[in-house]
Amino acid sequence: MRHNRHKYNTGFEPFTSLIDDLFKTSIGDIVGGDISFNTPSANTKETDKAFIIELAVPGIQKDDFNIEIDKDHLVVSVDIDKKTSVAEEDDYKRREFDYRKFRRSFRLNDSIDRNHIKATYDLGVLNLNLPKLGAEILEKKTTINVD
Repeated sequence: MRHNRHKYNTGFEPFTSLIDDLFKTSIGDIVGGDISFNTPSANTKETDKAFIIELAVPGIQKDDFNIEIDKDHLVVSVDIDKKTSVAEEDDYKRREFDYRKFRRSFRLNDSIDRNHIKATYDLGVLNLNLPKLGAEILEKKTTINVD
């Protein structure tokens, strides 16, 4: 549904309509390809013991996630084959949330315990718990003697 604020004719209606349609169309629709720029939104927060990342990824099965550490980055990705996707059977005219293929990366700092990162998925939200290293490890003091 389109709401027109102005009821008078400005002479730019064809141009305005073209711009409206352009911004309501994905780049994949324009070029006719399989291009998707859908990147899940993320919330991040910090507690005393961990960093928490929440990714909004509705419609994904937990087995479809690939979560790995690549150097200094936590990488979350999904690449679902369209041929096996149930949603492909529907006759969509437009899809604005389609996370069958995405890659999201988060830089890890030195205070994160990389060996104990946990992930859970519930109600379309992927929760990543990145525990902090214990204070005794971070604040370990070393004395260097001068010879």
